[in-house]
Amino acid sequence: MKKEKPLKEALEKDALNRIRYDSSLKPAEYSILYLDLDVPKEIQYTNVIIKGDFFALKGGEPEALIPMHRIREIRRNGKTVWNKRRLKGQ
Repeated sequence: MKKEKPLKEALEKDALNRIRYDSSLKPAEYSILYLDLDVPKEIQYTNVIIKGDFFALKGGEPEALIPMHRIREIRRNGKTVWNKRRLKGQ
């Protein structure tokens, strides 16, 4: 079984921008796990709009911006490739 190559970016925003702009990556393969009122939620990367240090859900309320710091993991085809805890040494 092939091991997923982790994203090396330290910040959530940088990792999301790499998925967006790196032509060797396929955005449809990625999902984001974030906390919404302490409840974990997972959404497809293609359903997200990045707005500065926030992201919003496509088709959601325009004023419903979610802070990037709520992102806990980024997954590619279900396997974790970026994890906030890894960066904090936990």
